[in-house]
Amino acid sequence: MASTVYNNVKLGIASISSGVTNSLGTGFFINKDNEIYICTAAHVIADIDSPYESVYPELYASYGLDNRVVDLYVVGIDKKADIAVCQVKDDLSDIVPLKWSEDNVSVGDVCYLIGNPLGVDEMSFSQGIIRDMSISKGKYAVESVMTTCPAHQGLSGCSILNKVGDVIGILSAGVAEQETLSWGRNLNIAVPIIETIISTKKDHRFRYLGGILLEVNLPLAIQLNRKNLDGYAIQKALSDSMLMRKDVILEINGKPLKSAAVLTDEIALSTTSKAQLKVDRDGNIQYIEVPIYTYNDMPRPARQSLPITYPRDNIAMPYPIGDQPPIGGYLPIGSHSPIGNNSPIIIKDREQIEAIISAIASNSGGSNLPIKIIKRQGSNRIM
Repeated sequence: MASTVYNNVKLGIASISSGVTNSLGTGFFINKDNEIYICTAAHVIADIDSPYESVYPELYASYGLDNRVVDLYVVGIDKKADIAVCQVKDDLSDIVPLKWSEDNVSVGDVCYLIGNPLGVDEMSFSQGIIRDMSISKGKYAVESVMTTCPAHQGLSGCSILNKVGDVIGILSAGVAEQETLSWGRNLNIAVPIIETIISTKKDHRFRYLGGILLEVNLPLAIQLNRKNLDGYAIQKALSDSMLMRKDVILEINGKPLKSAAVLTDEIALSTTSKAQLKVDRDGNIQYIEVPIYTYNDMPRPARQSLPITYPRDNIAMPYPIGDQPPIGGYLPIGSHSPIGNNSPIIIKDREQIEAIISAIASNSGGSNLPIKIIKRQGSNRIM
């Protein structure tokens, strides 16, 4: 019964938030080699669209019989798979870790979500059925499970549970206008990535083909003049990928590309640097060898300064470029600078910020000024 599943798993669930960005999500506890970890979606604890290292500052989790609030530390993430592993430094004797499913799950089977939708109920429990166990989502075509469970903001990162309460996926997103459409990373890809993060204590670098992949559906098949819905079409290709726009990949390493599971096995979890593809290119079948790419965060650009002119008095102040917004660095304050020159102010502590704000208010007659304090990123990493 659903109530039994709820009672069995409720002490394995955590709410997650950042004290700076007000991000909101859900996670769940697992036990790996007698250590307890929290799994969640990467976008709950990091800006996954940033090309740089981008874990949010001041991460917290609440859980347990007393709903205690503790600091949350990041072990590692995979931005493109939207998976993150975290830990807390706390007594976890009242926590009951969840288990990965070892049973086959089929379309039409009952499934559950438990988490914190919209921040209004930290143990909200909803039921649905499995729509599909192996679809691809996102431009990297990550293998996912789709459900009919309602998925509102705040549930991201929660466990997708089978009928007995074992984990079959990690929720990534839903469609707001159609609240019975939600999806998350299938355990086939989630478990190997999570175990790699735990064993290496590093971010996992997602592996992918050099193009944006679209599963061929009926409208796309009509556009491409195809007679069936087999394969994945290339919407956009990297210049050195050997692929071309409108290519349709039919096989990878001799395996027909009929589901996202093949992409998981042959590309995302592959240990080789190349793949052999069977491709339909403008009606001609071709066999090509292509590189497998590994996603890496870009190094942050070196700080440079360009003068920004403030219209109020035409006094320029140096301001960093290539790193927006400023991270633990410069506070551009125009002619109201209490230090009276055009140098950037390096912020080191809150007392210094308060002194600067006080001086600015005094010099400006106490008028309200648009000042935003941004804290340093990356402080919640486990090193």
